[in-house]
Amino acid sequence: MSRPVLWLVGAALAFGLPAYVCTLWRYLPAVWRGELRRTPVENFRLFTVSPRSYLSGLLAITAWYGSLAASGAAMLAFLAAGGDETTPVGAVPIAGALASASGVVLALVAFPLTVVQWAVNAFNRPRLLVPPRYRNKPGSVAQRRADRGRRPV
Repeated sequence: MSRPVLWLVGAALAFGLPAYVCTLWRYLPAVWRGELRRTPVENFRLFTVSPRSYLSGLLAITAWYGSLAASGAAMLAFLAAGGDETTPVGAVPIAGALASASGVVLALVAFPLTVVQWAVNAFNRPRLLVPPRYRNKPGSVAQRRADRGRRPV
C-alpha cells in the first residue's frame, strides 16, 4: 500500500473508532431507563446486542474497537517516524510501542468481556449489567426452555 493510504487507514482507526464508540456510549442512559426499544448497534460480529445486554455489549465493543484504535495509533506513530516496509521492528518509536502494547492489553480484556456479554444474553446475569426494566425477564436459555415446554411434541 502507498503511504497516503496507510496514513488514512491509521487515522480512521485511531480517530474514527473512538468517535463512533463515544456516540454509542451517549445512548446508554436512554437504553438503561428503557426509553429506547432498539439499540444503535444490534449485531456485532461475535454477539447480539439487545436493550437488556446493551451495557455489557458496549463494554466488549469498546475493548475490541479500542484495540483496533490503538493499532491505528501505532501505525501513525510508525509512519510519523519515517518507517516503511524495510524498517526493522526494533526501530519502532516509543509511542508506537506503547500504542501496540495497549492494543494487546485491550484485546486480551475484550475476550472476558465477550464471555460476560454471552452470559448476559443467555442467563440475564450478572444483574448489575442488566437495566432494572429487564432484570426480571428470562435469558435466552430460559426462554428457549419455556418455548420448548409449551410446544406440543
